[in-house]
Amino acid sequence: MYKKHFFSISFVLLTILTVTVQANLLCNPGFEDNGGDAGGSADWWVHSGCIGIETWAAHAGDWGIAVVWWVDGGNGHVYQDVPVAENINYTYSIWACRDDGTPNPDSYTMKIEWYAGTNFLGETSRDITDEVLSESVAWTEIFLNGTSPADCDTARIMLIGTSVNLCGKFDDAVFTPIVIANSPNPTDDSNCVDPDTNLSWSAGAYAASHDVYFGTDFDDVNDGTPEAFQGNQPSTFFVIGFPGFPFPDGLVPGTTYYWRVDEVEADGTTIHKGNVWSFLVPPKTAYAPDPADGAELVGPDVELSWAEGFGSKLHTVYFGENFDDVNNATGGLPQGITTYTPGPLKMAKTYYWRVDEFDAIET
Repeated sequence: MYKKHFFSISFVLLTILTVTVQANLLCNPGFEDNGGDAGGSADWWVHSGCIGIETWAAHAGDWGIAVVWWVDGGNGHVYQDVPVAENINYTYSIWACRDDGTPNPDSYTMKIEWYAGTNFLGETSRDITDEVLSESVAWTEIFLNGTSPADCDTARIMLIGTSVNLCGKFDDAVFTPIVIANSPNPTDDSNCVDPDTNLSWSAGAYAASHDVYFGTDFDDVNDGTPEAFQGNQPSTFFVIGFPGFPFPDGLVPGTTYYWRVDEVEADGTTIHKGNVWSFLVPPKTAYAPDPADGAELVGPDVELSWAEGFGSKLHTVYFGENFDDVNNATGGLPQGITTYTPGPLKMAKTYYWRVDEFDAIET
């Protein structure tokens, strides 16, 4: 037999919708040490082509880096080499903004090149053109994360401009190891499809073990209460919702869970508090209706949609002008998709709809 789970919705149709890190490894990250030569080079940085320091390119302080179109055809780069350790997660960030004017098809790239001595091991890069050329003309901090390969001892931190036709402004660069737990799985603010699941994450740079917190109350997890503390462990893998493990009866559909991992260094006393992450185990009823319950200004050709309930196989939609008919599940045929188009609707009219979810597990 099938078990059904339902919800109902109404609407009116009318005619008229970052990570915690430690010390910066870069020297002169704000490009302030430069001899005061506009258009010249910043100390500790290697410049080539269309990149130079300018006062009008500063985010903070007196100087910033400008990538300009009138030098070397708008092609150039700036970089700094930094000593690193192998197999460590690092984050590179920089503040960016476009100069006033009309955006053109420029290209801007953040890149980390990894080396063992002079031997090139690989690279991590990100195209940041859209962020730089944002029409808001506002400063934005942009991030690039990467992991140093085995045998790596040097990272080359680069900013590149290619065929630039408009000035890009950059300032206040940071390159540092990520010391807190990161890259959670399930990802933060996601849906988890299993009542028993595995939590995993990438360890912080100097972690020797991990304090794990888990529960249904954000404050308990954030405050690290005894109720939320699940123990200290060397692994970056944690089983939850399975017999013999925390929450042995399984996670509850329709519940949001919060978790946090604090990274503990080898001395046992240096602890890097992690961010609180969350995921939702979807309810068994359909949820997240679109249009939302009670919505107004809905178009006559609206397509209804919803997020399917946990474990659902079929969806039966009831739709009409009469609340009682919809509430009593009059009519309706099962379907496999999570959208429904009722057809052209009347103006200034209230409609009701309901979705019953059927699964093949419970009886």
